Amino acid sequence: MKAITLHPALTDLFHASYTVDADGCWRWSGPLVGYDPHQYALLNLSIDGAKLRYAAHRYSYTLHTGPIPDALTIDHTCEVKVCVNPAHLEAVTFEENQRRRGERRRQCKYGHPWDAENVRVDSRGIKHCRLCDRYRGRAGLLKISMAQYMEHHADLDHLFTRPEKPPTPPKPEKFRVDWSKPAFCRGCNRPMRHYTAKPDGITVKHATRGFCRTCY
Repeated sequence: MKAITLHPALTDLFHASYTVDADGCWRWSGPLVGYDPHQYALLNLSIDGAKLRYAAHRYSYTLHTGPIPDALTIDHTCEVKVCVNPAHLEAVTFEENQRRRGERRRQCKYGHPWDAENVRVDSRGIKHCRLCDRYRGRAGLLKISMAQYMEHHADLDHLFTRPEKPPTPPKPEKFRVDWSKPAFCRGCNRPMRHYTAKPDGITVKHATRGFCRTCY
């Protein structure tokens, strides 16, 4: 990032553009840049025809602490993006900043919980929200954007809900011959022999169905 040039007019504008909260944050009341909830404070002023445009938290760090090394970025230790209190700003590497951001993260940008149950890690080590993956696939099937689906998902979820299956009726109990007891033909009610090897007049196939050869 470009080096920050301190200027008295910019410094006066900086001190006039924030309010001090009860928790110690200097909450920026001036213009913002970016998209909610990832908006940052912007310090913008034209001096002698030259436009000076800096991130207010970087200007605050340079003003109160010193120049920011080229290889470092500024981390908000208070987790408030619009805070410009130098006591809440720390110069760290980009990798360290991303690691801290992942540890502090509690939800995705659509408000889904960022926990072990809802987060998956792909082969590259990148974390993804499972609910967002599901809704993104549904949005693709409907040929609308993810933002449009999330805005109206309460009215669209039923399109992808499987109807409940009716309960499966119990299967009729199969007839089984208990060969430990005398068996009777289900047709003529004549007694059938015990199943020792292959009873006379009764095949195994017929006997297991409970009928003698004559009735079968």
